[in-house]
Amino acid sequence: MSTFWKGLLIAVTFIFVVTGGSLIWLQWRLDQETVTPLAIANPNGTSGKALIVYQPGLSSFPKKVIAAFAEGLVASGWQVWTTTASSQAPAAVASYDLIVLGSPVYADAPGKALARYIERVADFGRRPVVILLMAARGAEHAIKLTEQMVAKASGRRVLSLGLTTMKPNDEANKYTGSNTHRAIQIARDTGRALQPAIH
Repeated sequence: MSTFWKGLLIAVTFIFVVTGGSLIWLQWRLDQETVTPLAIANPNGTSGKALIVYQPGLSSFPKKVIAAFAEGLVASGWQVWTTTASSQAPAAVASYDLIVLGSPVYADAPGKALARYIERVADFGRRPVVILLMAARGAEHAIKLTEQMVAKASGRRVLSLGLTTMKPNDEANKYTGSNTHRAIQIARDTGRALQPAIH
């Protein structure tokens, strides 16, 4: 075999190894849980007690959207308890008036850490549930899957919202700025407008 073909074979093999290793690492990273302490905002709020459980993403977009939604809830008088989807997140939800579930979308599905959390709760006791999914282009299929998971776990879905970074988040109204900024504004406004102590 000539030096050229040997070099080419080595280069192709190297590319396959690096690509395969990267894909394995990415799959492992997407399946990982992030454990964070339960944080409270507005502990004296009188509108109700909300629990936000979310899966962080590879980018900061999901965390920013969740933070904005929490700010909106606080602005309308809610106590807001926030943590990440993990084995440490509260599975007993009877003391909360509202459950908010958030996740990035991967392969047209919600993140596995959030899916595992919903399975672990098993019974939301017909409590109202808000679903917030963040995607690059579209979250429709992932929203349907998450709605099915919530229904199976006896949650009462009151709102599903998909926000994206690469397509308009408010097609009915033209806006300036990035899709990300508009998504964060929509999340904040939606949290603020959510009716207190949903029944």
